[in-house]
Amino acid sequence: MQSAEFNSYYNSYTQFLAKKRILREAVDSLTVGFFLGSFKPPHVGHYNAVKAGMEQTDVMHVVISPGFRGMTPEEQKVYFNLKNTRRRWAKQGKPTRGKDEEVKEMESKMISPMQSKLVWDEYTKALNRGDKKLNIHLVDVTEFRDPVSQTESLVKGYASQPNAENTYIKLFIGKDDLVKGDVRNDPIKSIEGLGGIEEVPAIRSHSATDARAAIVDGDQDAFNKSQPDHPAVDKNYIWDILYDSVTY
Repeated sequence: MQSAEFNSYYNSYTQFLAKKRILREAVDSLTVGFFLGSFKPPHVGHYNAVKAGMEQTDVMHVVISPGFRGMTPEEQKVYFNLKNTRRRWAKQGKPTRGKDEEVKEMESKMISPMQSKLVWDEYTKALNRGDKKLNIHLVDVTEFRDPVSQTESLVKGYASQPNAENTYIKLFIGKDDLVKGDVRNDPIKSIEGLGGIEEVPAIRSHSATDARAAIVDGDQDAFNKSQPDHPAVDKNYIWDILYDSVTY
């Protein structure tokens, strides 16, 4: 025969076990995304890629390449001569492919990393929401060689945190680079201690070349088509950032 005290304890414990419970993970996981590039200039394709990336991650980082030195007066002369030659060949019906590539290469030097960051800062007004914030990094050339080396440092920071095995890294890259393999990300992918590091395709829906051409031509209407349509994004402000009469 059981004591009254035992029976009371037994009944209480039985009722406790009968209650419904929700099983929860002991430690919440964290997914962190990185989007790297020179962004010359940032445009709606980049914006949409990061917007989609933020839907897949808890924290999102954009890392801007330092690859910029501007154009010397001599290079500016070469640039305008190239454009004139290309225009003349086009009128004569000659192929301009070679000149097109040279012009694109020189025009890519016209957008500085600081200009890109200012545009991304404008984008964050539309992309930030609630406790989800977009982190913009301008590579410090005195510390890092390129966006990959700075991203490697940031990822190592996550790997050194407690419960790093519950942190998952996503590197958003272009589909072409994903198919052929981008060895530049190998140092990042070799970092240990995290739950996982993977490369995932980034949405691309616009051409930076078209945006640069509109800036060079002083065509703000054409340039505006390269920018996201969002009330928080001031296209006139972005145009003022990028359209520099001295540079162009």
